[in-house]
Amino acid sequence: MSLQRKQMNASSNQLSARLNAFTLVEMLVVISLAMLLLVAGVNGVKNLSQAQGRKGAVSNLISAIRLAQTHAITNDGNVRIVFAHENLTGEFETNPSNFHQGIFAIIARDPQDNTWKPLTAWSRFPGGIIFSSDALLLLPTDTHNNLPKRPNTSTAVHYIEFDEMGGLRSPNAETDITIRERLNSSVSSPPSETLRINPYTGTVVYLTKSTFDVIDRPN
Repeated sequence: MSLQRKQMNASSNQLSARLNAFTLVEMLVVISLAMLLLVAGVNGVKNLSQAQGRKGAVSNLISAIRLAQTHAITNDGNVRIVFAHENLTGEFETNPSNFHQGIFAIIARDPQDNTWKPLTAWSRFPGGIIFSSDALLLLPTDTHNNLPKRPNTSTAVHYIEFDEMGGLRSPNAETDITIRERLNSSVSSPPSETLRINPYTGTVVYLTKSTFDVIDRPN
């Protein structure tokens, strides 16, 4: 009996060891799956946040275009939207590798002294959302001395100017303004959103990969 009990105990211990080993493997598998799901979830939330940031930037820019057009229609034109970038410290930045966020403001020509003066403060995109440099290079540039938060400081910026009908005076051509995420080492072609402005009617079209949506036009 004693020998049989020893054999039974040995068998029980071996079975318990096998069960413990199997449970450990299961635990490792579960942990691995949990880690994969966590990484996927974090990336999903990040991508959603960035997409919402781009959409928000587009919405703000559309509102600025409409406001500038309305002011131009009621004031015989002479209204511009100026575009620039800031770095991480909030300073004006001209080096694309240091762009942190795109900024824009509305300015108007003062008929009394013929100078450009701000109508609005700078509007800022979420961090990491910038203007496409390729698109901005197609816009005219001018030097302004009274931009928001930069009084008496000569600053050259890209701009679009509206005429008294709400269309584009400069550039007098179909104009694209593209908003995108900053380049990073893992993405060679970051997601972007493009607005196209008709120079004659001022109609704004939102360009996507599959459709062209008319989203705004001057009153």
